[in-house]
Amino acid sequence: MRTSKIRGLPVLGIDDGVRVGAVDDLLIDTRARRVAALVLRTQTVNQWIPFDQLQRVGDDAVMVASAQVAQQASEQSPLGTLPSLRALLGLAVVDAAGKRWGKLEELSFDPTDGRITELAVRRSGVLGLGGGTETVPAAAVRSLGPDVVVVEARPVPPEAREPAGDP
Repeated sequence: MRTSKIRGLPVLGIDDGVRVGAVDDLLIDTRARRVAALVLRTQTVNQWIPFDQLQRVGDDAVMVASAQVAQQASEQSPLGTLPSLRALLGLAVVDAAGKRWGKLEELSFDPTDGRITELAVRRSGVLGLGGGTETVPAAAVRSLGPDVVVVEARPVPPEAREPAGDP
């Protein structure tokens, strides 16, 4: 599931029939490369729900057991030290060979366990032409944030390699 698809979805309690809030942002565990929690937009206080408390991430709503799983956001919580998706979007993506690929545009994740499955990297073109989006599998990510995303260097196709010279 793309992160843009979950943002804005209502979070609903199955057992109590309560609208807990709406997904405003995500907290990302960059070491484990997974979505750790959903940040909720509510009318009163900032709240989050740890990803392991979700019952189901559906197309039209996120389902939780009840409103009781929502926690008040606190910087003292271990979740409070994690970067938000908003903080990561726009980071430069560079490969291990030092070539810039573009900027982090979006993440995709497995809705059953929160594991990040791929990154969408926006390449800019010249004068707005020739740009595009490239997907990078999560397995190719060497490090994720807080200042840059480093991915494996692209293998050079055989036809692009320089011929070996005589010794």
